[in-house]
Amino acid sequence: MTKIINLSAEDYSRAFPHPSVVYNSMAFTSLNAVRATSVSHMAITDSSGTPILGLTVGERDERMLAPFSAPFAMFDFNREHRAETMLEAARLLRDRFPGLLLTLPPAPYWPAMNAKTLLALLASGARQLHCDWNYHIDLSRDFRADLTSSNRNKLRRAEREGLSLRRAEPMEAYEIIRLNRDHKGYRLAMSAELVEQTIKVVKADFFVVDDSRGQAQAAAMVYHVAPQIAQLIYWGDIPQPSVRNAMTVLAALLTEHYRNAGFRVFDLGPSGGAGYPNLGLSEFKESLGAITSPKPTLQL
Repeated sequence: MTKIINLSAEDYSRAFPHPSVVYNSMAFTSLNAVRATSVSHMAITDSSGTPILGLTVGERDERMLAPFSAPFAMFDFNREHRAETMLEAARLLRDRFPGLLLTLPPAPYWPAMNAKTLLALLASGARQLHCDWNYHIDLSRDFRADLTSSNRNKLRRAEREGLSLRRAEPMEAYEIIRLNRDHKGYRLAMSAELVEQTIKVVKADFFVVDDSRGQAQAAAMVYHVAPQIAQLIYWGDIPQPSVRNAMTVLAALLTEHYRNAGFRVFDLGPSGGAGYPNLGLSEFKESLGAITSPKPTLQL
C-alpha cells in the first residue's frame, strides 16, 4: 500500500462497482452532496497503485465527516483484507483527515471488515466519542419464539381482530408517520420531497397495517441497504389508533415479510442518540427479540 488518492465520482464507481452499503453509492452521495461544502471520494491503493479501499468524506460546518448525510459510513472494498492492510489504511486515513468524525455501522454489516475497521482505527489512535445502542433482528431465528409471552399474546389477539399488513404508496405511509411525529412533538428529518427523491436512488418499501375495516393504523418505511439487510428508516402509528398494539403487529409482520423474502437481518436502527439510549424504545425493541449492538462514532 502506498498512499491515498482522490478519485472522481465516475472513477470511484468503477473502482468499487458494488458499494458496501447503499449510502456509499454515487447516486445517494450525489443526491445528498448539497448538504456538504465539499465531498471527497478517496481511495487507498496497494503497491501497484490499484485502489483497494474507498471512503467518501464530506466537509460541513468546517468539520470532516463520514457520513455527512447518512446513518453511518464504511469502507468500500472488492475483497476482505487482512489486519495488516486495515492497520495501514487506518494510519493513512488518520494522516490525511485529522479530526475526521466517522460513524461505523452496527455489527451485522459486513461483520469481519467492520470489526477490523473499528479495531484498526482505535489502534491508530482514534478516540471513541460515543456508541449508540442499535437493534436488529436475526431473521435466521424463529421470530415468534423470541417474542416475550406478552407480545405473543398481543400478536395473536391482533390477528384475531383482523389486522393485516399491505404494501402502500410512499406518501400514504409517509403521511401516517408524519402525523405520528407531529403528535409526539418530534421533528421528522426527511421531508416528503426528500423521500421522493431518495427512493429514486435507494430501493425502498412502504407498508401500512390496516384494521378489519381497512382503516390504516400504522406505517413503516424500509430501505434495502446491503445484501440481505433491510433497514427500518421510519415507523409509527396514527394518533389515537382504534386498535391496540398496532406497532407490535407492524414489527412482527414486517419481520416475517423480510424473513420470507430471504433477508438475513432486519435492522431496527438505534434507540436514542449520542450514546444515551431511549429506554422506552429500547425496551420495546428488546420485547421483539431484537439484538443490541454498538454503533460507534470515532474521531481520528
